[in-house]
Amino acid sequence: HQSEWPQAIGDERMGRAISLPVMINGRVRGTISQPAGAEYTQEEIIAILKADPDLAEEFKNIKVKRIIYKQGKIFNILT
Repeated sequence: HQSEWPQAIGDERMGRAISLPVMINGRVRGTISQPAGAEYTQEEIIAILKADPDLAEEFKNIKVKRIIYKQGKIFNILT
């Protein structure tokens, strides 16, 4: 009963990166790494996709009907 309370580790996790899956029509085509705590907008993610050489080919020839984006969870493009 004389021991101290454990210290919180919340600040330690803020430096980690989050992997955001990018899906096209329900299939994972790649991932985007973003810093923990940073929240990208749809426009920023689309710009990152166009700049990424691996994902640019997948993104080039599609007509986007709808985008489903849950910040920090998933980015899904429906055609």
